[in-house]
Amino acid sequence: PCIDGPCDRNADAASTSANPSSRTTTPTKLRLIVVIRLLPFDVIAMNVTIIAAIKHNLSQLRKLIRPACRLCVTVKANAYGHGMLEVAAALESCAAAFAVATLDEAVVLRAAGVDKDILVLEGVNSADGYREAEADGLTLAVNSREQVELALGSGTPTWIKVDTGMGRLGLHHEDLEETLRVVSGYTS
Repeated sequence: PCIDGPCDRNADAASTSANPSSRTTTPTKLRLIVVIRLLPFDVIAMNVTIIAAIKHNLSQLRKLIRPACRLCVTVKANAYGHGMLEVAAALESCAAAFAVATLDEAVVLRAAGVDKDILVLEGVNSADGYREAEADGLTLAVNSREQVELALGSGTPTWIKVDTGMGRLGLHHEDLEETLRVVSGYTS
């Protein structure tokens, strides 16, 4: 499962496939992950009202982008306190995918019956984590050289996340060139 869609004009050859033998040896694009927090406040009045506001905000965002673009809705940290399962259920019909912080959050979404693509932003740090992610059909982000090494040959769809200045998750720009060299030279 790939979270790219028709919105990405080059989303064919460079997409990481669940089939390792179909990987390309030369990357032709980088994926840009843009996360938009739909609600800028943390006060919960009533969950029904909050979910209605989230749906409204998402519909307003949808008006600003091309119809073919697929939306990945971030529901990490219990959907910023608004209820991960409730928000995911409310937005499942208009979201192409969901993003969470941890593997545990992704497993909870799958167990609740969410069948959309799920991106784990923190990735995983063990071979067991990759096996669990693959079994649940999850997509992982890699944030470090160690995670890149684990990802090679895993068969799990993987995104390379780049730290663009917040200093939280992602490869530092100094590590990016080496990472791309390693990934582009990899053959399974």
